[in-house]
Amino acid sequence: MWYIQIDTLFIILIFSVFYTVLGITLRKNQWKFNLVPFLLIFDLFILAYVSKSLALFYIIYTLITYIMVFALEKCNVLRKYIFFLFCILCILPLIYMRMTKFTDVLPHFIVLIGFAFNMLKAIDALYYVYYTKRHIKLIPYANYLLFFPVLTAGPIFRYRDFIVYYENPVFPDGEKTLWCAKRFISGLFKKLVIVPWLLWYLHFLMQHTGSFWISFIIVFVCYALLHTDFSGYSDMAIATGTFVGIPVPENFDKPIKSASFTQFWHRWHITLSDWLREHVFIVLSGKKLNKYQAALVAFTILFLMGAWRGFTILDISRGIYLGLLIGLENLISQTTFNKEKQGTLVYVLRCFIVAFLFSIGATTFFLNETQIAGVLKGFLP
Repeated sequence: MWYIQIDTLFIILIFSVFYTVLGITLRKNQWKFNLVPFLLIFDLFILAYVSKSLALFYIIYTLITYIMVFALEKCNVLRKYIFFLFCILCILPLIYMRMTKFTDVLPHFIVLIGFAFNMLKAIDALYYVYYTKRHIKLIPYANYLLFFPVLTAGPIFRYRDFIVYYENPVFPDGEKTLWCAKRFISGLFKKLVIVPWLLWYLHFLMQHTGSFWISFIIVFVCYALLHTDFSGYSDMAIATGTFVGIPVPENFDKPIKSASFTQFWHRWHITLSDWLREHVFIVLSGKKLNKYQAALVAFTILFLMGAWRGFTILDISRGIYLGLLIGLENLISQTTFNKEKQGTLVYVLRCFIVAFLFSIGATTFFLNETQIAGVLKGFLP
């Protein structure tokens, strides 16, 4: 990932320290000057440093989506349909890039890194304008879309949350600065040490497949890999965002402690699951869902979460698998769990089942179809 390449990382760290010291100095001297809008210059510099084509694409995408945001704000006729059309238009570059993987006819002229997350932020801005009818200015919008700590991955900022800190940044004190440093080092350690070691261990285990216990260990190694990789980047993004005065939302909250899949998705990749839940359920706002409707909506959300990384067989299969798990949970009314009533032993057992079943889905991130079939065969008598 370009974010943790040594040269890029060094530039980000030097800038973050300089920016924070300047921000704290201005605050202590009570100088009323907001530095946050100038983050956009650094955002564009980092993009251009990584890839000039990438920077050009994001400049064009930012301007086009802002025009849509502005037009929606001024629109009074057929507003609902225009809103829906603009949301679809925001997704088109992603669909195009997915389609280029299935055909050689379409030219590869778009350079995308982390686009899916920025696409979701652009759609969220449209939702913000559609439901609040508030004005969004170009510079704050560009800063929101290109905010460098969360440019290529989660956590996903909501515009309503970002604009609060954009207008009133909170620069860290000494204690918070130490916390940021520890959080960033923790994330970097996960990405550069633990993830490579787990990948090596997974490769080692795959050479000895065939038994129940090897398959059992493999699926949980895939779980650990996925969690460490995602949470490692989130740790770095949260630390960097907090460091420059814009605290980034948490993305993981001990998902291993989840006794149901509904609870699990409230703890795993929180900002993505919340985004999908809010932007799908909002269509059904005001309607009370029965358990069958709730199961269908839950399936749809998890299908999108599983399949949004691509349109391959593994991506689609993962989406269907995760969707069926939470859909079934809704159908049998097991979305919640009361530890006090049902006891610690049942709680631990349910947490294990949730983690194990999710771990099977996690194999689709690291193994191919043949390898997954070999792992699952190890569970058969």
